Amino acid sequence: LWVWFRKSFPCDKILARRIFKCVINSTVCLILCLNPTVRSRLGSLPSMLALISVMVHPGRRLGSMIEGIIFCTIGLVFGNAWSIFGRFIARKVLGPDFQNLSDDQLLVSDYTKYQQALVVLAMFEIVMLFIHGWMRSVFHKLFGIVFPFFLVVHFTFLSDLNISIIEIFKDFTVPFFLGIAIGLASNILVFLEFGCC
Repeated sequence: LWVWFRKSFPCDKILARRIFKCVINSTVCLILCLNPTVRSRLGSLPSMLALISVMVHPGRRLGSMIEGIIFCTIGLVFGNAWSIFGRFIARKVLGPDFQNLSDDQLLVSDYTKYQQALVVLAMFEIVMLFIHGWMRSVFHKLFGIVFPFFLVVHFTFLSDLNISIIEIFKDFTVPFFLGIAIGLASNILVFLEFGCC
Protein backbone atom coordinates (compact mmCIF):
# COMPACT_ATOMS: atom_id res chain seq x y z
CA LEU A 1 0.00 0.00 0.00
CA TRP A 2 2.81 2.41 0.89
CA VAL A 3 4.65 1.67 -2.37
CA TRP A 4 1.46 2.29 -4.38
CA PHE A 5 0.84 5.54 -2.51
CA ARG A 6 4.38 6.80 -3.12
CA LYS A 7 4.16 5.86 -6.80
CA SER A 8 0.71 7.44 -7.30
CA PHE A 9 1.44 10.61 -5.33
CA PRO A 10 5.12 11.47 -5.71
CA CYS A 11 6.34 14.02 -3.20
CA ASP A 12 9.89 15.22 -2.76
CA LYS A 13 11.31 16.58 0.50
CA ILE A 14 10.79 20.24 -0.37
CA LEU A 15 7.13 19.75 -1.25
CA ALA A 16 6.56 17.65 1.88
CA ARG A 17 8.10 20.39 4.03
CA ARG A 18 5.95 23.06 2.40
CA ILE A 19 2.80 21.00 2.88
CA PHE A 20 3.76 20.47 6.53
CA LYS A 21 4.24 24.22 7.03
CA CYS A 22 0.83 24.95 5.49
CA VAL A 23 -0.86 22.31 7.62
CA ILE A 24 0.66 23.76 10.79
CA ASN A 25 -0.34 27.29 9.78
CA SER A 26 -3.93 26.43 8.88
CA THR A 27 -4.37 24.26 11.98
CA VAL A 28 -3.17 27.00 14.33
CA CYS A 29 -5.43 29.57 12.63
CA LEU A 30 -8.43 27.25 12.78
CA ILE A 31 -7.83 26.49 16.46
CA LEU A 32 -7.65 30.21 17.19
CA CYS A 33 -10.91 30.75 15.28
CA LEU A 34 -12.64 28.12 17.39
CA ASN A 35 -11.28 29.30 20.74
CA PRO A 36 -13.95 31.51 22.40
CA THR A 37 -11.41 33.74 24.16
CA VAL A 38 -9.52 34.55 20.97
CA ARG A 39 -12.74 34.66 18.95
CA SER A 40 -14.09 37.50 21.09
CA ARG A 41 -11.00 39.58 20.34
CA LEU A 42 -11.04 38.96 16.59
CA GLY A 43 -14.20 40.99 15.98
CA SER A 44 -17.38 39.86 14.30
CA LEU A 45 -15.64 37.97 11.45
CA PRO A 46 -13.12 35.58 13.02
CA SER A 47 -13.40 33.25 10.03
CA MET A 48 -11.21 35.67 8.07
CA LEU A 49 -8.28 34.31 10.09
CA ALA A 50 -8.65 30.86 8.56
CA LEU A 51 -9.09 32.39 5.11
CA ILE A 52 -5.93 34.46 5.46
CA SER A 53 -3.99 31.31 6.41
CA VAL A 54 -4.72 30.08 2.90
CA MET A 55 -4.17 33.40 1.10
CA VAL A 56 -0.81 34.15 2.76
CA HIS A 57 0.34 30.55 3.12
CA PRO A 58 3.86 29.77 4.35
CA GLY A 59 4.49 26.98 1.84
CA ARG A 60 6.94 29.05 -0.19
CA ARG A 61 10.30 30.75 0.09
CA LEU A 62 10.73 33.73 2.41
CA GLY A 63 10.97 36.31 -0.38
CA SER A 64 7.74 35.13 -1.95
CA MET A 65 6.12 35.11 1.49
CA ILE A 66 7.10 38.73 2.11
CA GLU A 67 5.75 39.66 -1.32
CA GLY A 68 2.45 37.97 -0.45
CA ILE A 69 2.32 39.85 2.86
CA ILE A 70 2.90 43.16 1.10
CA PHE A 71 0.22 42.40 -1.50
CA CYS A 72 -2.31 41.34 1.13
CA THR A 73 -1.61 44.43 3.24
CA ILE A 74 -2.06 46.73 0.23
CA GLY A 75 -5.36 45.04 -0.60
CA LEU A 76 -6.45 45.33 3.01
CA VAL A 77 -5.64 49.04 3.19
CA PHE A 78 -7.37 49.86 -0.10
CA GLY A 79 -10.35 47.69 0.81
CA ASN A 80 -10.77 49.36 4.19
CA ALA A 81 -10.42 52.82 2.66
CA TRP A 82 -12.91 52.09 -0.14
CA SER A 83 -15.49 50.49 2.14
CA ILE A 84 -15.25 53.15 4.84
CA PHE A 85 -15.60 55.87 2.20
CA GLY A 86 -18.65 54.15 0.70
CA ARG A 87 -20.26 53.68 4.11
CA PHE A 88 -19.51 57.32 5.00
CA ILE A 89 -21.37 58.54 1.90
CA ALA A 90 -24.24 56.11 2.54
CA ARG A 91 -24.57 57.39 6.11
CA LYS A 92 -24.58 60.97 4.85
CA VAL A 93 -27.49 60.04 2.58
CA LEU A 94 -29.35 58.70 5.62
CA GLY A 95 -28.95 61.97 7.47
CA PRO A 96 -28.07 62.59 11.12
CA ASP A 97 -31.44 61.47 12.50
CA PHE A 98 -31.12 57.89 11.27
CA GLN A 99 -27.47 57.10 11.92
CA ASN A 100 -27.99 55.09 15.11
CA LEU A 101 -30.91 52.96 13.94
CA SER A 102 -30.52 49.33 12.94
CA ASP A 103 -31.30 48.24 9.40
CA ASP A 104 -34.68 46.84 10.46
CA GLN A 105 -35.62 50.14 12.11
CA LEU A 106 -34.45 52.09 9.06
CA LEU A 107 -36.57 49.92 6.82
CA VAL A 108 -39.69 50.78 8.86
CA SER A 109 -38.98 54.44 9.67
CA ASP A 110 -37.77 55.84 6.35
CA TYR A 111 -37.67 53.34 3.53
CA THR A 112 -36.74 55.90 0.86
CA LYS A 113 -33.55 57.11 2.57
CA TYR A 114 -32.62 53.56 3.47
CA GLN A 115 -33.06 52.53 -0.15
CA GLN A 116 -30.95 55.48 -1.33
CA ALA A 117 -28.17 54.54 1.10
CA LEU A 118 -28.21 50.97 -0.20
CA VAL A 119 -28.00 52.28 -3.78
CA VAL A 120 -24.84 54.18 -2.82
CA LEU A 121 -23.35 50.99 -1.37
CA ALA A 122 -24.38 49.07 -4.48
CA MET A 123 -22.64 51.60 -6.73
CA PHE A 124 -19.46 51.32 -4.68
CA GLU A 125 -19.74 47.53 -4.86
CA ILE A 126 -20.13 47.61 -8.65
CA VAL A 127 -17.09 49.86 -9.06
CA MET A 128 -15.13 47.54 -6.76
CA LEU A 129 -16.17 44.52 -8.84
CA PHE A 130 -15.05 46.25 -12.04
CA ILE A 131 -11.68 47.10 -10.46
CA HIS A 132 -11.36 43.52 -9.20
CA GLY A 133 -12.22 42.02 -12.60
CA TRP A 134 -9.95 44.37 -14.51
CA MET A 135 -6.99 43.73 -12.20
CA ARG A 136 -7.54 39.97 -12.38
CA SER A 137 -7.69 39.97 -16.17
CA VAL A 138 -4.82 42.37 -16.85
CA PHE A 139 -2.42 41.76 -13.94
CA HIS A 140 -3.12 38.21 -12.78
CA LYS A 141 -0.09 38.29 -10.47
CA LEU A 142 -1.80 40.94 -8.36
CA PHE A 143 -4.46 38.51 -7.17
CA GLY A 144 -2.97 38.91 -3.69
CA ILE A 145 -4.05 42.56 -3.74
CA VAL A 146 -7.47 42.38 -5.34
CA PHE A 147 -8.82 39.38 -3.42
CA PRO A 148 -8.41 40.98 0.06
CA PHE A 149 -9.76 44.20 -1.48
CA PHE A 150 -12.82 42.26 -2.68
CA LEU A 151 -13.31 40.47 0.65
CA VAL A 152 -13.13 43.58 2.79
CA VAL A 153 -15.44 45.68 0.63
CA HIS A 154 -17.97 42.92 0.06
CA PHE A 155 -18.33 41.88 3.69
CA THR A 156 -18.26 45.47 4.96
CA PHE A 157 -21.14 46.41 2.70
CA LEU A 158 -23.13 43.40 3.92
CA SER A 159 -23.02 44.59 7.54
CA ASP A 160 -25.52 46.99 9.11
CA LEU A 161 -25.21 50.68 8.38
CA ASN A 162 -25.12 51.69 12.05
CA ILE A 163 -21.86 49.83 12.80
CA SER A 164 -19.07 52.25 13.64
CA ILE A 165 -16.01 52.71 11.47
CA ILE A 166 -13.71 51.62 14.30
CA GLU A 167 -15.57 48.32 14.67
CA ILE A 168 -15.40 47.69 10.92
CA PHE A 169 -11.71 48.53 10.88
CA LYS A 170 -11.13 46.09 13.78
CA ASP A 171 -13.15 43.34 12.09
CA PHE A 172 -10.92 43.42 9.02
CA THR A 173 -7.49 44.26 10.40
CA VAL A 174 -7.11 42.10 13.50
CA PRO A 175 -7.84 38.71 11.82
CA PHE A 176 -5.89 39.67 8.71
CA PHE A 177 -2.74 40.77 10.51
CA LEU A 178 -2.90 37.91 13.03
CA GLY A 179 -3.16 35.45 10.13
CA ILE A 180 -0.26 37.15 8.37
CA ALA A 181 1.84 36.99 11.56
CA ILE A 182 1.07 33.30 12.09
CA GLY A 183 1.93 32.55 8.45
CA LEU A 184 5.20 34.44 8.70
CA ALA A 185 6.09 32.69 11.95
CA SER A 186 5.30 29.31 10.37
CA ASN A 187 7.48 30.17 7.39
CA ILE A 188 10.44 31.31 9.51
CA LEU A 189 10.27 28.78 12.35
CA VAL A 190 9.44 25.61 10.40
CA PHE A 191 11.95 24.64 7.67
CA LEU A 192 13.02 28.16 6.65
CA GLU A 193 13.79 28.45 2.93
CA PHE A 194 15.93 31.21 1.47
CA GLY A 195 17.11 31.67 -2.08
CA CYS A 196 15.66 31.80 -5.52
CA CYS A 197 16.03 28.22 -6.72
